[in-house]
Amino acid sequence: MSEHKARVLNHERIYSGKVLDLDVDDVEEPGGIRGRREIVRQRGSVAALPVHPDGRVVLVRQYRYAVDSRVWELPAGRIDPGETPAEGARRELEETAPDPAHAR
Repeated sequence: MSEHKARVLNHERIYSGKVLDLDVDDVEEPGGIRGRREIVRQRGSVAALPVHPDGRVVLVRQYRYAVDSRVWELPAGRIDPGETPAEGARRELEETAPDPAHAR
């Protein structure tokens, strides 16, 4: 077995959804360690950390159902079909740019 890769002993997809899949794999990791791993496989997303010349960073505040609260996070989102990661990041940054009509 390669010293740097795990070997999959058994693979089972237990959920396949619109946004993600959930797999359960029995693996043998480097060093002979065996274990069961639950893996969320997401179809592709991007995140960006915009930094202004003065060092300020840009975060967005969004409601997230999983924590039932608004949280601060990096501008991020799914990669659209046919879109490169760079194009997706650019689109996400454009979507979070402040509206000039609401600028201070």
